[in-house]
Amino acid sequence: MWNIKTVNDNKFPMPLSIDTACEIVYQWLKSDEAKTITLTGWDENADHDGSNALGWRVYVEDWGHIGSDWGAYCAIKPAYMWYGK
Repeated sequence: MWNIKTVNDNKFPMPLSIDTACEIVYQWLKSDEAKTITLTGWDENADHDGSNALGWRVYVEDWGHIGSDWGAYCAIKPAYMWYGK
């Protein structure tokens, strides 16, 4: 999970476009940190009648928290996208 504690910890020198934010996520998915995350359940590379590609998932947990962090507004983690025939 990409862990940015608060907005004040990581200020960008300019506003981020959707395309730029997605490119940051794609680059992070190639990092050693992202490769250490264990994928389970709906995120894993499941064997099914179709194909899979590594992508990412944006989510929040109960009450909009991420783990015990109430300051984050979302989490991003690697996840396989499942495609049918």
